Amino acid sequence: MINKKAMLLIFIIVLNFSINLNSIVSKSDSVNSKDKNMTISIIKGWQALSFNSSILNCQFHPCCSNYCIEAIERFGTTKGILLGADRISRCHPYAKEYYYSSEKGIIDPVPNHLNTNTKDLNYNSVPISYIIPGLDKVLNGKYYDGISIFLITGLSLYRSISLCKDGNLLLIPYSTIFLIFYSSNIFRYINL
Repeated sequence: MINKKAMLLIFIIVLNFSINLNSIVSKSDSVNSKDKNMTISIIKGWQALSFNSSILNCQFHPCCSNYCIEAIERFGTTKGILLGADRISRCHPYAKEYYYSSEKGIIDPVPNHLNTNTKDLNYNSVPISYIIPGLDKVLNGKYYDGISIFLITGLSLYRSISLCKDGNLLLIPYSTIFLIFYSSNIFRYINL
């Protein structure tokens, strides 16, 4: 049985984070910030592993890690990570159904400006997408993207709760994964 105090704590943290997300992403990142450089170096460490493996090839152009680095450099650490998480949630075998494909892969560049392509969004799905991550994408016709974000957030939240009741410190990375992907799901509805 799940510890009710642990569930309440996680719910309060998620609720507080989602309420304060607008103020978090509105803070400007300095161009040469330490967190930006550290985040990019972690991604480059991942690239050293993934670029040498045929199993981890990305189907997008630019690849998801380069997309995230470019988004961080262009929009700052917080917004870049949220854009990168949104891109990772779109990286699945059925992405070719939604995006333009070329010999380089599926073309999906980092946007030049945030919130420029909002005409295709179904704003009636916004309130429920705060409760059910990915539902907004399903209602906008991108079924596999919605299922992907739902599975990523759902499984990481489930694992966080099970680790919390056991008192395991692995709760922290799983909770972080949940918060990043949950936030990336609602990020595009926030007026920046």
